[in-house]
Amino acid sequence: MARILVVLGVLLVVVTIIAGYLRWQAFDNETFRGTATELIANDAIRAEVAATSVDALFTNVDVAAELENRLPPDQQQLAGPISAGLRELTDRVANRLLERPRVQAVWRESVGLAHQELVDVLRNETTVVRVEDKAVVLNLRPLVLRLGERLAFVGNLSERLPPQTGVITIMDAEQLDTAQDLTNLFEAVATWIWVLPFLLWGIALWLARGRRRIELRAIALGLVVAGVLVLVVRSLAGSYVVDELTTTSSVKVAAADAWEIVTNLLADGAWAAIAIGLVGLVGVWLAGDGRSGSASRRWLAPVFARPGLTYGILALLLLLFVWWEPFVQARRPIYVAVTAILLVLGVEALRRATVREFPDAAETEPREMLRPLGRLRPGSTRDKVAATQVDELERLASLHEKGVLSDDELAAGKARILGA
Repeated sequence: MARILVVLGVLLVVVTIIAGYLRWQAFDNETFRGTATELIANDAIRAEVAATSVDALFTNVDVAAELENRLPPDQQQLAGPISAGLRELTDRVANRLLERPRVQAVWRESVGLAHQELVDVLRNETTVVRVEDKAVVLNLRPLVLRLGERLAFVGNLSERLPPQTGVITIMDAEQLDTAQDLTNLFEAVATWIWVLPFLLWGIALWLARGRRRIELRAIALGLVVAGVLVLVVRSLAGSYVVDELTTTSSVKVAAADAWEIVTNLLADGAWAAIAIGLVGLVGVWLAGDGRSGSASRRWLAPVFARPGLTYGILALLLLLFVWWEPFVQARRPIYVAVTAILLVLGVEALRRATVREFPDAAETEPREMLRPLGRLRPGSTRDKVAATQVDELERLASLHEKGVLSDDELAAGKARILGA
């Protein structure tokens, strides 16, 4: 039963990682605006956004006709070739235009507005939408107008472009009701689902008396497996989405980069689970009965015997972790708080067990730890054991010289003493 609860907890960790990702990436507007900034900073994505804007402009404006009206009569036949060359030039101009901070701010505002509108509609908090039939859209019209301003021969562009130029529909009215129901269900579950794994694991450890360390190891391994599983699913889903939604190689590159950026928070959640699992495995090894774990505990006993020093080092490591920010969860107060609580509980249990197990080593000064692992000051338990073994070997040698013990008996006695 304990192992079943551990496995269920691990499966819920996978759900928790996905729910946490959706909560921040899909429903937090500030996070989404940051993602939009990363998207437009990517060369491949920026090139596709520029191409889309140029397409919208040339589709709705007869550039050849505009040029023909402005050229002298004897040169009007050049309007077509000039228009074709102008299209290629405009692609490059649009890309350079999108590199500018002010234009990127327009992009970020357009994407952020579309996202906030989508969230409001999904939460049923507003009925004000950008276009008819309650559809949610991404409005790139401001970018198209900015681009048109670079073409001086196109006048009054804002009045001449149809209202829906550059408007990309994200969600139709028929999809809203279902999406709203799913959103309500998700937000009701996502706020507390992360508690369930800890509850299940707590019950499992309570049931697993006599084998709690084994179950702790299973939990730690399960966290690593859960993180790796999420990373694998992210990779497979990305390959499927890119292959299904794109046709040309240039768009595939942009789509793949976009998937990496948009799901970066999901990968961070997976790496956070892996990191906790690895720390848990180190703790289980350190508390184990193996020779290396026992030797490490003996070496750490001088520190564990001093709670102030122990928790000072732990606090320093946590501060370094928050400063380093290996993944975005290091900025989430609840993640840092839960991690700190788990570390304190584990360190305190290990500290008390070590002091009870190695009282002589605990009495030494921490500077003794600078000596090679396993070397203790004179008078320690290990030195006393070594002295006893020497006395026993000398006694056996004396009996052998007197003829009391045969060669085989001497060898057997040595093996018994040295193996003790």
